[in-house]
Amino acid sequence: MTRAAGPALVLALIVLLAGCGSSTSSSGGATPTSSSGNASHFLACEVLTDSTLYDKSFNEATWNGLQQAQKDFGIKIKYTTAQSPSDYQPNLVAAHAHGCDLIFAISFTYGDLVAKEAQSNPHQHYAIVDYSYSPPNQYPNVRQLVYATDQAAFQAGYLSAGMTKTGKIGTFGGQKQPPVDLFMDGYVEGANYYNHVHGTHVQVLGWDPKTQTGLFTGDFTNEAKGQTTTQTLMGQGADIILPVAGSVGLGTVAAVRAAGKGAVIWVDSDGCQTDPGDCKFFLTTIEKHMAPGAYDTVEKTLHGHFQGGLYTGTLKNGGVGIAPYHDWASKVPARLQSEVAALKPAIISGKIKISQWK
Repeated sequence: MTRAAGPALVLALIVLLAGCGSSTSSSGGATPTSSSGNASHFLACEVLTDSTLYDKSFNEATWNGLQQAQKDFGIKIKYTTAQSPSDYQPNLVAAHAHGCDLIFAISFTYGDLVAKEAQSNPHQHYAIVDYSYSPPNQYPNVRQLVYATDQAAFQAGYLSAGMTKTGKIGTFGGQKQPPVDLFMDGYVEGANYYNHVHGTHVQVLGWDPKTQTGLFTGDFTNEAKGQTTTQTLMGQGADIILPVAGSVGLGTVAAVRAAGKGAVIWVDSDGCQTDPGDCKFFLTTIEKHMAPGAYDTVEKTLHGHFQGGLYTGTLKNGGVGIAPYHDWASKVPARLQSEVAALKPAIISGKIKISQWK
């Protein structure tokens, strides 16, 4: 499978920098728009928890936002991969030492490490995805980007319950982390609400929101585990699968492709855009709009308006949502499409309280 490279950007120069798996790119044609005139010297850095930038999901979504900022403002961007958790702190330290003006830590697992580095380097700007501190303002140089993905997952779970032919759907995660659990919580809750509305008994395999237990592959990179886990769920009768597991989810696509039946609910970035060759397998995507959040954080920092504290992406502010049905648009009944669409204002208004449907 060819990995997608995000939006088509012409990079005028690729400069390899020190650090495991790191790469920096700069665009010479853009006109700096910073009020200080230093956009061409501004460096935004993304620090990963694994070795895969173009994962068609989590890592790539933030990188797309940085690439767009590079195109628009003429900044420089860099990413650093990790081979194991022992690389996390050294990579953060190296990013600061290298002169990154803004450091994006991509994952909940960076929480304690970013807090430590933020205290040691109070003039360094950080952004962390999928983690928040209590209270959020205790680290004024850290912007915390979190997303209420359970809201959009509720819609996807309702949709899946309405589309299953077997009466069973499934989900699994990469590692057990609160942001991963949140996707699966919303998915099950949405299916349960569908059962309530329609008097059906669709089962969700792989996750129990009441006990917070379920299926996990153990990482976010092993596609083979994703394929075997999906095959297990399909063997138990599930015909629509939600993998919350980064590039592990590509194994789910492979399993559905091999079976010649079923569908996938993708996460983070619209699967039909990041992996168009497999669009026919994606019923929809639970979108976490990380690219706009990353772009906005770069823009504010570049122009001297960095704001620490908490940003929460919701259905109301457009931070989360579900993707168009693409190849499935003609297969999803009009009535079901209308019901799924109506969930959004009901969730925003509080008419539907998704946590009540565990």
